[in-house]
Parts: sequence; structure tokens; C-alpha cells
Amino acid sequence: MKPSKLRLALLFAISLFLTAPVYGDQFDVSANATTFWNTLTITTDPGVSLTWLGTSNQTDAFQFFNNTGLGGSNPNWDPLSYRNQIGGVTTSGEATAQSLSSNIVWSSYPPSGTDSMNIQKGGNFLVTGSGNVTFTINYSLAANRSVDASSLPYPFIETGGVVESDLLLYIPYVRSLDYSQHFLFFPTVDGSVSDSLSQNGTATVSSYLTNGETYWIRAEAHSYVALAAPEPSSFALLGFGLFGIIFSSRVRKGFSAKRSGYTPPLTSLT
Repeated sequence: MKPSKLRLALLFAISLFLTAPVYGDQFDVSANATTFWNTLTITTDPGVSLTWLGTSNQTDAFQFFNNTGLGGSNPNWDPLSYRNQIGGVTTSGEATAQSLSSNIVWSSYPPSGTDSMNIQKGGNFLVTGSGNVTFTINYSLAANRSVDASSLPYPFIETGGVVESDLLLYIPYVRSLDYSQHFLFFPTVDGSVSDSLSQNGTATVSSYLTNGETYWIRAEAHSYVALAAPEPSSFALLGFGLFGIIFSSRVRKGFSAKRSGYTPPLTSLT
């Protein structure tokens, strides 16, 4: 006897449960941002000079995994190293005398979510004399992605993200002066994909600064990855959905038979 439609639907749902984790080895997304701190140069108009206020100089690490903040900071631009692993995602950041770098690697069969990693250095400085001041810094951005979802029910894996390098100059809590932000996007896609992107450049901020004022400068390297992937409940819902379709089809057939005047034969109880 041939299997019933209900039995086929249940077998299909169970097969989804059993095969889903297999595809984890075919998933990898990484994002890397580096800002080269040792290339920070400052040029000023004649008669203008800067004095760093060492007590305010900081190196910071910020991670936000699904809106939960993690991280820490070191004073006086001291080196900083950060690493964290949550499930299938590994996040790291490092600040040295030469560079700031942030890195996210999201691999294996992952849960849905977002992760961002930011490493930054910044500090206050006092300006003597009034005139134009320009800050420049070099950066490097890269993103890699490989997702083989060809055997998964489309579109069960969706990935995207951004890598960026920023240079900011402002008076804290008062007003923004200048902001140089450089992005590298790897666009959101669903299903199978294999791509890589890279970008190198220079960030520059420049403004007229006033004698006797205190300003803040900050450089940062930032990585962000977001993805949506099926959880086991998704497969269960799919199986139940198929069952519902089959069941509703059978019910509709019964109603159609009644409307057509057909009456099934009665069987004897004896």
C-alpha cells in the first residue's frame, strides 16, 4: 500500500530536522576593519599648536551582540586586546601603537542575530592660537562571505553587514565639527552566495579651531554582521504547514462531496 499524504508530510518534516545541522559547515561570513593609528598626522596654520591632555586619552573596545553591550577601555592610549565567542560567532579587537582593528567571523550553522565590534582611540587636546587644523589617517576595510544554502528551503539564510573606519573631531556634548566616515557594504542577500570586498583609503577632517578651546579627536575601526537563519521551529512550522495544506484539502473534498449530493454508503453495525 502506498504511503498516505499525511505520512509523507511527517517524513518530510522529520527529514528537515535531521538534515538542517549538516549545512553549518557551508556557512562563513567575516568582516575586518583596520585604522592605522601610526599614520595619524596633524597639520596646522602658522602659529597654531596642539597640546594633548593625557588624562583624557583612551582606548576603547565595544561589542554589541543582539543589543547587549560588552567591552572595556584602557587609559592613556594603552594597548588593548579583546576576544569573545558566542555560539558560532567569534569577535575580536586589538589596539596597538600602530593600528586599531576589529574583526567578526560568523561561521557554522548560526542562530539569527547581529554582532558589532568597535575599537577606538580618542582624546582631548588644547589649542594655542587660532587657525585651520587638519587630521589625516589611513585605513583598510575587508569583508568575505561564503554561504552554500542551495539545499535549504529558500531563502532560509540571509546575510549582510558593513565595515567602516571613522575619524571624528568635535567639542564633546556641544556640537559636531567634522566627521570622516568610510563604509564598505556587503549587501543583504538570501540563499547561496560567495563574494569578497576590500577598500583602502585615507580619512581627513579639517576645521578652524579657536585659541584656548579644548577639542576631542577620535579614530575607530568598526565591523558589523547581521544574519537571519532558520531555527528548528522554522522547520517544524514548515512541516505543520504542509500537514495543514493536506488536511484542509481533504476537508474541502468532503464538503464538495456533500454539496454534490453524494452520500457515502452506510455500514451495518451488526
